Amino acid sequence: VIPPLLKSKDDMAMAVLYHLLYYRPHSIKIPIPLLIKTLDDKSGEKRSKAADFLGVIAKRTYRRDKRAVPSLIKTLEDKDDAVRKSAISALGSINDKRAVEPLINLLERGTETSAVKSEIGKALTWCGDKRAVEPLIKTLEDNENPYINHHNTVTALGRIKSKLAVEPLIKLLEKEVVGLDANSIASSLRGSSYYSSTGNTLIFTIAEALTWIGDKRALPPLINIGDVGHLRKFGAE
Repeated sequence: VIPPLLKSKDDMAMAVLYHLLYYRPHSIKIPIPLLIKTLDDKSGEKRSKAADFLGVIAKRTYRRDKRAVPSLIKTLEDKDDAVRKSAISALGSINDKRAVEPLINLLERGTETSAVKSEIGKALTWCGDKRAVEPLIKTLEDNENPYINHHNTVTALGRIKSKLAVEPLIKLLEKEVVGLDANSIASSLRGSSYYSSTGNTLIFTIAEALTWIGDKRALPPLINIGDVGHLRKFGAE
């Protein structure tokens, strides 16, 4: 049933295909070669969906099929923002080292939207590759868009555990707490925007990243931002 669904021009066909791949990935034979071929389809929507499906398969079945990696890397040059974003997400789910350098190159190009940059940070989160550290740090210093979402970048730096990220993360933490009262900071450290009048869960994300890295330079700023009691959220770390 999958090949006819992929070839169909009906939007509902894509919805049905997504449902099959997302909710029943173990009970159907997934045509990886056909999905790879669809990455070259004339329709931008189909190219985007094919990349999405390859990512969903990797996430839902834990079968990180490496056959799709070269084609997904090629898709990073697609003219369609949505297609590139889907390809980035899929490469993050497959988590193949071959994608690290192309993703870094795309990040350093500086032409991507904030949403795409955030997706690149997310894709690099689990790679653990130190080549990504300096490019990710540079995105923290991107002041062009004051509303850029740094969560994925911060999480990636924490997971990679590079000491080079400590000072930039501390600097970002100090910037985020400017003008906040103790209660707002404490609420943010609980990691929930529901309890925080500011909705600033980035403070929690930065603190969490600093605990993963485990550098003592982070102790004074963490202690200074509020009641130490709220740091118990991080447990033994």
